[in-house]
Amino acid sequence: MRLDPDNAKCRNHIKIINRQEDAKEKGNAAFKAGNNQEAVNQYTNGIDLDPHNKTLSSTLFANRAAAYMKLKKFTEALADCNKAIALNENYAKAYLRRGEVRMELDDYEDATRDFNRADQLDPSKNSTYFQTNFFSAWCKRKNESCKPRSKESFKKRLL
Repeated sequence: MRLDPDNAKCRNHIKIINRQEDAKEKGNAAFKAGNNQEAVNQYTNGIDLDPHNKTLSSTLFANRAAAYMKLKKFTEALADCNKAIALNENYAKAYLRRGEVRMELDDYEDATRDFNRADQLDPSKNSTYFQTNFFSAWCKRKNESCKPRSKESFKKRLL
């Protein structure tokens, strides 16, 4: 404070963080309203303000991945999950989301690894329950009959 009584750098950084938070909130509101492209735009605005803010940017990347998933843009969603994890390797929600994306991309082994990693990081997220239910929902969406044997095989990989 003595060297910079106005603390201009600090105030500017706080303004950027506040604008990032605002973009996140706008993105969340758009996502909840089902306006997924607007959510992507808002999350992108927040990321662009300060991509080096690890905590906030990892959340913005993970949230944008969710919006991309709703838009069926799974490659973009996977890339955003990877960026979120690169910024914060202990972000359980990003691993859960990446597991979902990988299920959509038919990459079951890596999806299982992501679900298991999420469970290691935050057992309260109950990722084993999540992934078995996700597998069932995925089968219904794909209009495929998931054979009990393949479902059991999938469950065994979870443990």
